[in-house]
Amino acid sequence: MLQLLQAFLDIALWRKGPQDLPASWLLTALSLIGYVALYCAQIPLVDIDPRTGFGIVAVDVAMLGVWLWGLLALVGRPERLKQTLTAWLGVGILFGALDVLVLLLMPQAMVMVAWWGPRILVGALIFGRVLMHALDSNLFTGMALSIAMYLSTYLMVDTLFGSAQ
Repeated sequence: MLQLLQAFLDIALWRKGPQDLPASWLLTALSLIGYVALYCAQIPLVDIDPRTGFGIVAVDVAMLGVWLWGLLALVGRPERLKQTLTAWLGVGILFGALDVLVLLLMPQAMVMVAWWGPRILVGALIFGRVLMHALDSNLFTGMALSIAMYLSTYLMVDTLFGSAQ
């Protein structure tokens, strides 16, 4: 398990890419469990109804799957889905752990100002690089797509749950 977390950290630090992960649905499933668990752990730390929180996590995962499958199919690389999804979820686990730490240590009002902006920017760089490798693209395209993924997920959550997020 530590090797897996080290691989995710290496991806986040730009030392590796999704292509360096094994193409395994089991690894993807384990990453998905960790990702969902960490984001569900944040629900009591923010001011939203638990049912709404679980719905937001479900929408996030569904949108991620649809986006990655669609992008990889579009560029003719559907065989890269397992590794790309695993890398995305794995880096998301790292972000989720940081989110929990920040939510526990910072006042809620300060989290909005001091954490989410830099987190989104760093996330665009890291997730953009994951997409760059997966799509055989460039960093700018990967970042633009990762931002589009974030915004579309945000809009879907807002449409389904209102301003609860």
